Amino acid sequence: MKPDSRLEHAVETGRAVVGVLFVHGIGQQQRGQTLRQCEESTCTWLSQWLGSTIVLDREHACRTAAPSSDPTAPAFAHLYFKASDSKECLSHWLFAESWWAESFEVPQYRDVARWGISILPWSVLAAFGDRLRAIVHQHRFAGLPAPPTLSQRRRLAIAQLPEFLTTLLLCGVVLPIAFAAQIAVLATILVGKMRLLRWSVVRVQRLLSEVVGDTYALLQSDVSFRKMVDQVRKDLRWLSDRCDAVVVVAHSQGSAVTHEALRTERSEGWALSDCRLITFGAAVGRFVGMRALVESSRRAFTAASAHLILTGALNAALLFAVATIGLSPEARQYPSAWYDEMTFYVVIGLFALLMPSATAALLPISLRRLATRHQSQLALAGLANRDGWRDIYATADPIPNGPLLEPDFSSDHQGRDDGIAVTSMQVTNRRNPFRDHTTYWNNPDEFVTCLIATLAPLTGRLRSLIDPPPVAMNAAAHARAHRVSSLNHVRLAALFWTAVVCITDISALYGAQSSTQTSGMRLTLFSWSIAMGTTLAAMLWLWSIWNRRQEHLFLVSHQSSHRPFVGPMLTAGALLLPGLVTYSFGSLRLRLELLTVLAGSIVVLLLLAAIGHVVKDPARPYGPLTGKDGELRRGSVWASCFGLIGAALAWIAWVLMVAGSDDLGGLIGRLIVIDAAWFAFLASSLGFVKGSRLSQCIAVAGLTALIPVFLTYPFHIASGACTIVALACAYLSVRGFDEAARRLVL
Repeated sequence: MKPDSRLEHAVETGRAVVGVLFVHGIGQQQRGQTLRQCEESTCTWLSQWLGSTIVLDREHACRTAAPSSDPTAPAFAHLYFKASDSKECLSHWLFAESWWAESFEVPQYRDVARWGISILPWSVLAAFGDRLRAIVHQHRFAGLPAPPTLSQRRRLAIAQLPEFLTTLLLCGVVLPIAFAAQIAVLATILVGKMRLLRWSVVRVQRLLSEVVGDTYALLQSDVSFRKMVDQVRKDLRWLSDRCDAVVVVAHSQGSAVTHEALRTERSEGWALSDCRLITFGAAVGRFVGMRALVESSRRAFTAASAHLILTGALNAALLFAVATIGLSPEARQYPSAWYDEMTFYVVIGLFALLMPSATAALLPISLRRLATRHQSQLALAGLANRDGWRDIYATADPIPNGPLLEPDFSSDHQGRDDGIAVTSMQVTNRRNPFRDHTTYWNNPDEFVTCLIATLAPLTGRLRSLIDPPPVAMNAAAHARAHRVSSLNHVRLAALFWTAVVCITDISALYGAQSSTQTSGMRLTLFSWSIAMGTTLAAMLWLWSIWNRRQEHLFLVSHQSSHRPFVGPMLTAGALLLPGLVTYSFGSLRLRLELLTVLAGSIVVLLLLAAIGHVVKDPARPYGPLTGKDGELRRGSVWASCFGLIGAALAWIAWVLMVAGSDDLGGLIGRLIVIDAAWFAFLASSLGFVKGSRLSQCIAVAGLTALIPVFLTYPFHIASGACTIVALACAYLSVRGFDEAARRLVL
């Protein structure tokens, strides 16, 4: 190897070649906790990648206490790379942690709760607003020459209808959850006023103040925010004085603090070392968007918050009405068609009234759009190249919720970041919105590899040993995406069988004639639950073994082994084995219901998996829907799929309503009729606009399959029509509301 001048200079002066500053995110991190986790993951990756040729000497690993000679030092750790044969030092790295968690006082819970009542649902639904806006605006360009013709835009709008409706239905689920969170915050305030119950909520209030209070301090308290920034600046200068190059790795809310610290350093003209920035799970875009909205559009923010509170209350009232009127034990003991019909009409009517307005309110709630419009607050002077700032986000991480800036879908501006030296990169952690934000360091073959690839150009002669080839990185990313997709399928199978057990349990309890029969059914269902849970746990255990072996194989051999048959085998096992257990020990009626529900659910799960691909990444049109030129493919298979699903659901509804005309099975059958009408409507739309003769015939068959159900239960015609009209109104209202929302917010 050629001598490295930077390393020789570092050895002579005691400076490190590379310094890495880890900045923690929101939460209750202790001093040195972030350093230990990050350094351990990085050193594990390096030791497996380098093998036995290089020895890692971790001197002063995770020194959390500042030495007496340097009392202002942060938690730090040295790492030396030495040749195994000659013990020659090849490189010297210095890790440090910027711990800003105690640089400000925790705000009062009363202030945090008052602020959280309005900001909490607004922040949660902002994720859906960004998704919906991307789907709605995609048809304007989608790779077409601008401006596209009217017919092209209409066909693309119809092609995007399925993923739009799927996201829309998810919004209807999240609205009551956001409202319940508001009620919980209010409840903690009221219970805290009671002396006898105050002890039960003091700990909860302290936890919320310490966690959510970080965000409150960033947005509402300039003094606290400046203290956080000053702490990061001080640690950054400490590391820069001891290293030739600095890489700042910031997570979550720490990315917003780090971003402001770097902007302040550049504006004051202080000379930093060769500095690069890596943000992952970053809240920079959200922070800039929130501050811009609160400072410049306070009235729009207040109106949107009030609208969300009202909409959440109405959705909660809807769920309460359904539970008390239609599913109460008293109503089922004395069955009445009037009760069933009124419950159904209440659900459909409120859904038709609330969903369009709720969807319209989501469009101005787009933090990424606000951040894009305020790009001057995102620019970092001095990071002139695209490698200067790398933003990494997970597929299901709700905090970044996609790339830093709103993408432009025009053909000549794909993925633009005008004026911002940033490269956005997507990784696959677990595809779990509850865990993706905290599992980046558990992703060695994508996230840690990307971190090492950023550090490698700064390490001199060590670069040829640790720099991962781009081909290997792409292969590892595709292999991991395949593995996590299999994990997601196992989760869906677990969710499906949980729903089957719950529905069967409720149906059995309603149909039981005596307490002895009820106890026997519960014991049988409990045994089935244990068998299903054991089977699904075994599938998850096998997946974890498979995942660890594939990660180790990539780090040791620098290659990825793609085995496409393992994932489908795990999915088939998770989906079929519990069914075989239930089928073997169940009665004849249970076997019929099981086969009916299982056949329809498999088809629906396959469809939702395809639609979810488009919802997850609206910037890339899904192949079966659109061609390379953005045109809807002739003879689209989607019209046939929708028609077949509509016919299958109509048959399932018919079986359930005939098998249980006056019990819960009849009500579930009536609900499935609406889904069947929805899919038949989509099939007719796609089939007759741009479909072949075969797809048109299948669409007609899907509509025809609903005729017997409608003739048997005439009120389904009105309820199905209301549902279709509600969905159509929501779709049209979003498109028409877009321009008004743009003028209102911006």
